[in-house]
Amino acid sequence: MRLALLSDTHGFCPEIPPGADAVIHAGDIAWDRRVIENYTDDIYPWAERVAVPIYATFGNHDFLARDGKIPTGQPTNLQFLIDQAQTINGVKFWFSPWSHLFGSWAYMLKEKGLAERYALIPDDTEIIVSHGPPKNFGDETMDGKRVGSVSLVERAMQLPKLKLIITGHIHEARGDYKMGRIRVMNVSYLDEYYRPAPPGVVMLDWP
Repeated sequence: MRLALLSDTHGFCPEIPPGADAVIHAGDIAWDRRVIENYTDDIYPWAERVAVPIYATFGNHDFLARDGKIPTGQPTNLQFLIDQAQTINGVKFWFSPWSHLFGSWAYMLKEKGLAERYALIPDDTEIIVSHGPPKNFGDETMDGKRVGSVSLVERAMQLPKLKLIITGHIHEARGDYKMGRIRVMNVSYLDEYYRPAPPGVVMLDWP
């Protein structure tokens, strides 16, 4: 299975390289502002062009989703998932929009609340798609702070079949990490200045 991995597109609708079987999006899909037209004029037509299935969760900038105001009429190949499991080509995914609390953003909780959300992840999960990264892996900000979730690390280590966490949120920490037996990929599409950054759309052959 060939996956196209994205996070933190913030209204950008990048071209998906040919050959992808599915697109996985780890949140912060839309513009920061509450603009319905970003979905109807940009994101929905983009999904139609992509044609292959797109499985996406949300992130801390997805206020419209938090407020239940995403417009209807999304393409049939675009599926939004919040605290939900999804089997894709026989692989069991879990999609989570949550990240660690700061300021007044969407889909954010303190560590106790995060632990409660991550406790919902089924034991047979193979890949987690989480907007917020695990602590110390893909979570270092420009000023050197580590803002990932300890609870996500703890829950991940309890899952015997888990092999991969796909995340974003911290644009400047995009990259590939190893958390013991678990691979962590921060696939933020934009850099810390909200510019498309290499490698762009990350392609992954799985397994």
